[in-house]
Amino acid sequence: MRMLLTLFVLFVTTQAFAWEVDSTKALSDLLYIPAQGSFYGQTSLDAVYLEGTIRPASGGKVDFESRSNSLKQVLGYGITERWQVGFQYQNQFYDRTQIDNNGSNRSTGGANPQITTLYRLLKQEDDSINLDLRAGLEPDLIDSETNSDTDTSNYASGGSNILIGGRAGKKWINVDMKAELDIAINGKTETKDSATGKGKIKTDGYGAYRIAYFAQLPLEQGFFVRGKLESIRSGELTRKQDGQKSKLDSTSSSELAGSIVYNAVQNPLVVEAGLGLLGVADYKLKTSAGKQKYEDVSGTRVFLNALYQF
Repeated sequence: MRMLLTLFVLFVTTQAFAWEVDSTKALSDLLYIPAQGSFYGQTSLDAVYLEGTIRPASGGKVDFESRSNSLKQVLGYGITERWQVGFQYQNQFYDRTQIDNNGSNRSTGGANPQITTLYRLLKQEDDSINLDLRAGLEPDLIDSETNSDTDTSNYASGGSNILIGGRAGKKWINVDMKAELDIAINGKTETKDSATGKGKIKTDGYGAYRIAYFAQLPLEQGFFVRGKLESIRSGELTRKQDGQKSKLDSTSSSELAGSIVYNAVQNPLVVEAGLGLLGVADYKLKTSAGKQKYEDVSGTRVFLNALYQF
């Protein structure tokens, strides 16, 4: 169930990218890139709440809700003025899905780490816009496990993923603008059932893409207001367990978010706090018993980010 309800967060941007017209080294800018020889980091806390309706193949309907809290840590380094590398690790320290008055499913633990790289192809000083290309790899280093007796699981996906994408931005007067496109190629996964010691859940590989737009306006005394519109589309997902096969339709989700950014200490520290409104288009899960529909799925995301350079 965790997998079905959180497909809209298959991946997130791996860095706190920002920039400025002259040096592109200000942490508060939307297309930040570290100076050569500089380290940077981002620590993020997310709290997500979703609710919706399930219409089982047998008829009727039941309500569900899902709550999750996660901590993400990003570390990066500027190899040159145009080239950076990064590392990301995410830990889900609370994830609970409740279906009507039935028992709940809980999932905690760390995800596979992500290794990233970014190269600045165009600079606004010379080419009127900033254009960056980026890529990432999530190797399958952490086993994915579930326990059918206790309805618990860890957060690892059980497979390797490849990310490729880019971002472009421009500062117009005092407005920072940025657009991002990311594509995820998600490999086959395998999850072990620790209750039986032999049962395995397998999924085929699938693709997903993400498009996002950002805008930022300065206020005063180091404060900025930032907005984001994001859309994610995931391909069909086939799942196999105990000789049974199920298929999840392609899914679409969106987020409209706003935040306040504060340059607490010039360049060494920037903090951001915000709220996102989430929506997931209706989708179906096809099983041997028939079609199960998920409808009116929506929710909120509260987030807090700290960015720092050293």
